[in-house]
Amino acid sequence: MHAVAQDCSKRIFRTTKKEHFENFNGKITIVNKNTIKYDDRVIEIWNADSLIMLIFEKGILHPEIVVGDFPIKTKSQLDSLTEDQKILYNLTRSDSSIVSNIESVTLGDESSKIKRFKILAWKKSLLNPSLYYFELTNENANDKTDFKTFILGAKLTIFKFCSILI
Repeated sequence: MHAVAQDCSKRIFRTTKKEHFENFNGKITIVNKNTIKYDDRVIEIWNADSLIMLIFEKGILHPEIVVGDFPIKTKSQLDSLTEDQKILYNLTRSDSSIVSNIESVTLGDESSKIKRFKILAWKKSLLNPSLYYFELTNENANDKTDFKTFILGAKLTIFKFCSILI
């Protein structure tokens, strides 16, 4: 792991107060093995195995968390915008995104109830990905809990931006 990213992960996981993020509560549709639709927003997940895909399929990570919850405009609403407003809207839209390079992160202080990861996320309007770190907590897990069972009982407790990669 690059030194800056490693410092960022330590800072995030050691200083961030744990939260309870809600799982997605709308309609989740598996479009294909790499694409999931959450109501009217889509995430493409690149290079993830079926166990990592569970994090998205169960709505633990979803577009509102990864890229934000900006309103999606209709065609008539878009047509009514000025050119400057259209540019701003396109920079902030969150209806389609890509995530990849989801990797486990260990700092040496994890319990069997916690799993930590890093992820790259591309917003539709940006060429460079953003690096995020997240933590899943399963209060019922122990040393014998397999990964699938861990994910099925996990809650997202940390999701933090680290950097835009250049």
